[in-house]
Amino acid sequence: MNAKEYYRTGKRSKWKNTGMRRYLIKEIIRSDIDADTVFEFGCGRGETLVILKSLGYHVRGIEINPMEVQYTTKYHLGVDVGDEEYLLNYPDNSVDITFTVGVLDHIREDFDFTIRQFKRITKKTIFCLETNDVPSEYYYPHNYESFGFVKVRDFMATGTGDGCMYTLWRLDC
Repeated sequence: MNAKEYYRTGKRSKWKNTGMRRYLIKEIIRSDIDADTVFEFGCGRGETLVILKSLGYHVRGIEINPMEVQYTTKYHLGVDVGDEEYLLNYPDNSVDITFTVGVLDHIREDFDFTIRQFKRITKKTIFCLETNDVPSEYYYPHNYESFGFVKVRDFMATGTGDGCMYTLWRLDC
């Protein structure tokens, strides 16, 4: 089973509500970006989008697991079921900020395509909070700097059980 199949079957990330997500939200809010629309790739149940929506952002998301998307409907978040190929349905420059949390490290074959799509749909900034850990069954390290990303900060995941180091990357479009 590959990573996409694993998450389509209803598996949830172990750390959807950790301090790392809270830090990412603060980074978006504190940033110098004048943003109105925020898009999350791999949004799960939409926990981060709910918080961002309550702060006045217009939010959208995409999630590979249809069972997770069911939870988002009660919050009217505008979440679609799909993977990186579904990004082709979004218009150019349609969001101010795109972000991911622990998603890109699971993409093996379509990483370059995914980053190109992020750049295409994003007007201002892309944030990626991802591990670049040792390759394993579901983790695939990527060279974010080769795509123009700048490292913001490293984090040691706590409470997740994976013991991985995560990095917050930023790319201004």
